[in-house]
Parts: sequence; C-alpha cells; structure tokens
Amino acid sequence: MPAFGYIEYDQASPRVKAVYNDIMATRKVDWISNFWKSIAHDPSLLERTWSSLKQVMNLPGSSLDSLTKELIYLAVSASNQCHYCIASHTAAAWKAGMNGATFAEVMSIVGMANETNKLVSAYQVEVDERFQKGAAGWQDFPSATEVVHRYLDAIHRFDEASIREIVDPEVVAYDGSERVRYEFLSAYFGQIAAGIKDFQITPETVIPAGEWVSIVNTTSGIHIGTLFGVPATNRAFKVRGMAMFRVVKGKIVEIHSQWDMGDLLRQLTKENAAPLRAPQMDRAV
Repeated sequence: MPAFGYIEYDQASPRVKAVYNDIMATRKVDWISNFWKSIAHDPSLLERTWSSLKQVMNLPGSSLDSLTKELIYLAVSASNQCHYCIASHTAAAWKAGMNGATFAEVMSIVGMANETNKLVSAYQVEVDERFQKGAAGWQDFPSATEVVHRYLDAIHRFDEASIREIVDPEVVAYDGSERVRYEFLSAYFGQIAAGIKDFQITPETVIPAGEWVSIVNTTSGIHIGTLFGVPATNRAFKVRGMAMFRVVKGKIVEIHSQWDMGDLLRQLTKENAAPLRAPQMDRAV
C-alpha cells in the first residue's frame, strides 16, 4: 500500500494538474502512473522531479537514443533493487525496441558490474594511471548532431579543408544503391560549387539517435553553371531531400543522402514548373 495514497487527476489541485497534463502530453498517454500520483502530495517535489526527469530523458540533440537511456535507467534500477522502476523502465524499454535477448544481456552486465565493483572495494584496488582523465586515449568529441551541422556549414562554403577534417577519409557514402568513397564526394562537391550559387541545405527536422543523425531538408540555390549535364539557366531552385549520417569519434563515417533529382531537373528545364507534390528521391550523395 502507498504511504499516503494516490492523488488522482480529478482530485488534483490546478498546480498538480498542470504537471499531470505535461506528463501526459510529453509521453503521449492518457493516464498518470502511480509514482507521480504518490509524490503529488508534495507539489514542489512533483514539479522538481518531473522537470529534472523530462530534461534528462528528453534532452534535445541527445547523443543517446531512447532505448539506450531506458536500458541505463533499468540497469541502475536493478542495482538499486527498485521493483517499481524495474517494472516501469522495462516496459518503456520494450516500447523503445528492447527484446528478451537484450534484457538478458543487460542484466548479465549489471550482475557482473556489481560483482566486480564489490571486489574492487574489498581489495582496495588503486586506479591505473592510464585510466585517469587526461591520459592517452581520453578525448572529448562533439555530438553527432554538432558534427553534422559543421559538415553542412562546410558544404555551404565549399570549404574542402573543413570537410576533410569532418569526414573520415574511409567514409562510405551511397549513390543510390552504389557504394562510393570520398573521392566521389570530392568530385561531387566540385560540381556543386561550379554549378550552383548560394547553395544551401536547410534542415527542417533533425533526429539524433546515438551515432546516427537523420535530417529532412530543403536544398536550394541558383543554377549558374553546368549541373548534372544541364547548362546554366540562372534559375533559382528549391527541392526536398533527406539524409542519414553516422558519426564516430567526431568524424562522419557513413552517409546516406537523397534529394529530388527529378524535381530539380524539372525546375531547371521546364518553364514555370511547379515542384512535385510527392517528391521522388532518386539520387544519393
């Protein structure tokens, strides 16, 4: 039984209801779990706890995806033997994509970590120098989202030196179904620089997920030189596209990027051509 009972939505004060409403809106549910109803007896505690949890678990641009966060929360809950948190975050992890094998592996790691932690304490083991902050191997890297934004900025400026700093020399990119290497990208950027003025890729939606960053974007510019076999028309264009980037240790190592080549050619070669309603992505760089 709960120590003080539950504050149901209909019984809640306006202050508590405001938090309940935010919880339901953020989580896209129509109910409030017992944890929140229990601590709602103290509105300040409710507000502070929800604000902190919301910020940590829904951090914009986070380098951790939702499943990874839930698995971490589950692991700590198991170590602390919080039966409620184990149940609630197991459910959340299932919703985020966990399966039985993942759960078993996480629990085996939790068990192993707890065992070795106790052995370290018992044997009073000193930390190796090479594990200390500042030793060889320690390096802070920008987030995957930050790296992608730097990459787009470098492309806008056609700054190949910056692009080489951001893109791994062994990068794998996809031109349709064909895999290409950095040399292809370099030649492609050269063609863009020669054929387009005011080239701009504008992200409309950015979705980070661990090492991966996905963007939905618009690509725009003015056609001032031969581009994909089409002589200069001096026409402005704007087409939709999408891209996925994999970032490892501050470097882009994989790119999947498509934009509506059909609509681009349509805008450049036909009089008063309107963009297609449902763009067909048929080109990857």
